[in-house]
Amino acid sequence: MAGTPSTHYSSAAKLTLSQAIEAALKHVPGTAYKAKLKEKKGFLVYKVSIVSATEGAVEVRVDSGTGEVLKVKGKHGKEDEDRE
Repeated sequence: MAGTPSTHYSSAAKLTLSQAIEAALKHVPGTAYKAKLKEKKGFLVYKVSIVSATEGAVEVRVDSGTGEVLKVKGKHGKEDEDRE
């Protein structure tokens, strides 16, 4: 496929950026302030950064095909889940 890597990634993802943010926010309530689609270990995942009232800054990784939350990482590097 021709195009920039981000264009290629976007066309390969089944979920939209909005859907990935919604999935992340269902798992970690708060305010999403940054999100992007990236390749991680050969898979496309959305990385959603959230500020949570109870947990502070949190990074949530969401599978771009299924919407499953793969990993939640807190501001201190503590990983709550890791399904990657």
